[in-house]
Amino acid sequence: MDNDELSVLHVGLESPTLRIGGLNRYLDELSRAEQDNGIVVTRAWLGDSDDSNTSVVRPGQSWPRRLQSFARLIRRSDAEIIDVHFAAHALWALVAGAFRGRPFVVHFQGPWALESATSGDRSASVRAKFAIERYVLRRADAVVTLSSAFRSVAIERYGVAPHRIEVLAPGVKISHLADRGALREQLGVAADSFLIVSVRRLVPRTGLREAVDLFSKVRRPHDRLVIIGDGPLRAELELMVSNAGLADSVRLTGRVDD
Repeated sequence: MDNDELSVLHVGLESPTLRIGGLNRYLDELSRAEQDNGIVVTRAWLGDSDDSNTSVVRPGQSWPRRLQSFARLIRRSDAEIIDVHFAAHALWALVAGAFRGRPFVVHFQGPWALESATSGDRSASVRAKFAIERYVLRRADAVVTLSSAFRSVAIERYGVAPHRIEVLAPGVKISHLADRGALREQLGVAADSFLIVSVRRLVPRTGLREAVDLFSKVRRPHDRLVIIGDGPLRAELELMVSNAGLADSVRLTGRVDD
């Protein structure tokens, strides 16, 4: 099928304005890139949008109402392919037959259940999330992962058939790249320093506490660690850096633009 004949509905988690996060940003950038290549794109997510091609589900609804809302949007869509970026939002659509025989893709960007367990959710909640993920992933026509590691998780933990998984590593817009020397100067890092950069939301499951702890044990005098991003873990990380005497070696920048 030619690109000008192809139409896709992307079903996401939240709008990028509702919450900053990799999943939301990925969907937004992917759909814009597809539009630039002649694909007819519509989207559905929680939150808001000023785009006429994006349908929104009101935040704050109960889970059953939210899932029913997404099922209705999927059923009403004229798109030929449904691409779901958050497995739970496809649950009721699958049960109710809202896909209407159309190809169904899931972008598996991380195990929701395991992330919830890491964040301290109750075991019953973790089990329910795992069951939802497994149900949706096993019924997808194709599953897209961003890495071979997540491909292994989809196979080993969720029982997805290996031949239905595609690994598509994410990229960076070349137009956004800048001179390394200029970036080091902007970050206050000397040219001869060994530089480690992490770009993440500052939440416990991303392993940043462990990264700071390990860096404190192996660093050399001119080594530097720069953590870019923001989140609820920031104050704790700043305290760790201060208590370990790493103020000259570790920098938390907060959010930065592209």
